[in-house]
Amino acid sequence: MSKRVLILCTGNSCRSQMAEVIWNSISDQHGLGWQAISAGSKPSGYVHPMSIVAMKEKGLSTDGLKSKSSEPFVNEDFDLVVTVCGNAKDACPVWPGAKQLFHWPFEDPADATGSDQEKQSCFNEIRDQIWGKIESYLLGRPEFDAATQADCLKLLAMALTEDTGSPTLDGGVDCTTQSVIPDAATASASFVSRAEGIVCGVEIAKLAISTLAPELELECHINDGDQVHPGDKIATFRGSAHQILTMERTCLNFMCRLSGISTLAARFTEQVKGTNVKVLDTRKTTPGYRRLEKYAVACGGGANHRMGLYDAIMIKDNHLAFYRQWNKESKDAIVEGLQLARDWVETNKASLPNGADTVVQLEVDTLEQFERALPSMPDIVLLDNMTNEQLKTAVDRRNEVSPRVLLEASGGVNLETIYDIAKTGVDRISIGALTHSAVNFDVGLDWTIEKS
Repeated sequence: MSKRVLILCTGNSCRSQMAEVIWNSISDQHGLGWQAISAGSKPSGYVHPMSIVAMKEKGLSTDGLKSKSSEPFVNEDFDLVVTVCGNAKDACPVWPGAKQLFHWPFEDPADATGSDQEKQSCFNEIRDQIWGKIESYLLGRPEFDAATQADCLKLLAMALTEDTGSPTLDGGVDCTTQSVIPDAATASASFVSRAEGIVCGVEIAKLAISTLAPELELECHINDGDQVHPGDKIATFRGSAHQILTMERTCLNFMCRLSGISTLAARFTEQVKGTNVKVLDTRKTTPGYRRLEKYAVACGGGANHRMGLYDAIMIKDNHLAFYRQWNKESKDAIVEGLQLARDWVETNKASLPNGADTVVQLEVDTLEQFERALPSMPDIVLLDNMTNEQLKTAVDRRNEVSPRVLLEASGGVNLETIYDIAKTGVDRISIGALTHSAVNFDVGLDWTIEKS
């Protein structure tokens, strides 16, 4: 029995049309049984020509596409309704018959200015963003989202500058390649796994080639999050030998580092199979690499903790120690701190990325602190460096007093101890080692010379 998704935007000429075609294509390719239909709250009456071009460029069929009103679908049943622009979200926050409602906002490419080439580039970019979001949802893959791509582009520019003295290929110098390799030489080269593990870095290679060396052809044989064995091809480059030689180390450095993280994350998640525990990362990441390293954790089957200080509250021992020193009249810093945090979220919710749903988490390292915190119902309590017996006691008390509070264990977690920690009944286990102690994964470059 097929599942139905209704994809909505305002004009049903660009974003929702591309999403409909992409959704159906991915579903058909993988036998997922989805039927996607798009519509608009104020249909334009046409499908934008640049949307057609963007889809055809990816080999997608655009036959039979037309702009449609959402009104005829109001009384139909859908397993999922997805809105892809702010206007449609405002017009239909609830959709009758929808079992789930998601809002995935994308900028309207029809608003792009500049030359036709620049406008088309904008349509192509939005198409790729939509593709990534849908693929992530349908196939359960981590999303290489716009924020992660933006961070990656900065790091790619820095990495290339380290190697060549310039953030662009044209502006830099590769002394060895330019002195030894003929300018017209072409070749094929493949990234090949030398070990067994989980790959992360394919999306980075795609981004690097598309932005820094668009003349190169890149064929990806697997996706981020896929398992590889020694000898497996990951991706193949074809084109200028100069560009391949100059770019290969930059791409490999990202892939080896991040694949090491995803492989380690996969080993930890494997250890807790059969439990309901989530394995999470922390903020112990390489400066500038946080989004990429958290993406790698997700590729390995782990989950992401808060991204930074800006998207969640986590009251730690240092916050409480300072509060006690500052407020000499404090009777209970834990209870007061939690209330202050709740009040602050309510006051500032309009400017917070997660609004009124901003998580309030508290770190405790004794059961006495935990008992004092439970009646205040923080969203999450981090149980730091507790024994397994203490963790079991905390779980039992949580179940009695505040069953909605999530419990997270941290400290002393390794591949040998994590399963016993998971068996205590905690909901989450956070592990800094996922990002700060992962060993680089071994990926090599194998050549096929093509003499011109």
